[in-house]
Amino acid sequence: MVSFFYMASCSKKDSGSLENNPTPVKFSIPQGWPAPVYTFAENPLTEEGIALGKKLFYDGILSKDGNFPCASCHQQTSAFATFDHDLSHGFNGQFTTRNAQALQNLAWMKEFHHDGGINHLDVQPIAPITAPNEMAETLENVLKKLEADATYRSMFKAAFGQEKPSTASMTKALSQFMLTMVSSESKYDKVKRGEATFTLPESLGYENRYCVMQAV
Repeated sequence: MVSFFYMASCSKKDSGSLENNPTPVKFSIPQGWPAPVYTFAENPLTEEGIALGKKLFYDGILSKDGNFPCASCHQQTSAFATFDHDLSHGFNGQFTTRNAQALQNLAWMKEFHHDGGINHLDVQPIAPITAPNEMAETLENVLKKLEADATYRSMFKAAFGQEKPSTASMTKALSQFMLTMVSSESKYDKVKRGEATFTLPESLGYENRYCVMQAV
């Protein structure tokens, strides 16, 4: 199960605080996990940045015809993946060339896409947004649409201090939201923490996992 895993700062903004003074959010590392590879210093998590990224993730405004948000392929009910088609669907009913991968534990990943062709989370969204068989849009048009929307201008101001969106602020907001998708409460995680035990079939499957991997 993928959960939104982060801890808000204990301090709250005063009602008179500036709109572009975002509220810091602490990224919480699950017990026993290694340090993330994502550089949070270059894109610190904030409540406003995460909220903006979430709105962008579910909004078709990033696609050419408004019908293909990130969430159309990365479906929340499917662990932010696509399971009901061999290939994900894109603009104008086209098939993409791959099946959308699940989005989870991205703070620990160095490479993205099935071929590892993208090496940083902040630039990953550019590929599906501009792919003609995915979201089929241009960055220029996306930014124009976002700037024309009063709600987005306000949210960009609150998160990054400027109403005018940029490619960097847009993708960093998406990263902030996606970084909260941490899978740390599965049966496997609980067993490893000593909070649960495998059933016999699960135990046999776990013990033989290396044989399966080698056979593949």
